Amino acid sequence: MGTNKQNPGLPERFGRISTDKYPPVEPAHPDLNSPVPIGLTWEERGGAGAPVTVAPEPISVIAWVRYPNISTHVDAHALAWTHSAVYIQWQSRGVHRLWVWASAVDRL
Repeated sequence: MGTNKQNPGLPERFGRISTDKYPPVEPAHPDLNSPVPIGLTWEERGGAGAPVTVAPEPISVIAWVRYPNISTHVDAHALAWTHSAVYIQWQSRGVHRLWVWASAVDRL
């Protein structure tokens, strides 16, 4: 396992895992008045050839999440990432998981 050049201190564990293994997740019983966050497309995540690094344990981050009419910061955990995207999880009336741009995420 090498050192991650973009984020020193994070492990580099590349595999041929597809980003499709990490789909968006919304709470099982959503609030009908709450908007659904907007995640990245398969192509934006890196497509078929993008190596995915899986965090050995969740990493605390703060991330911008886009909704139809607003963007907001959320306290989240990074679970996996590609060269351009990060798969995050956060709590807000239930568990959410979503791919966001890597530049929208800062490690705490």
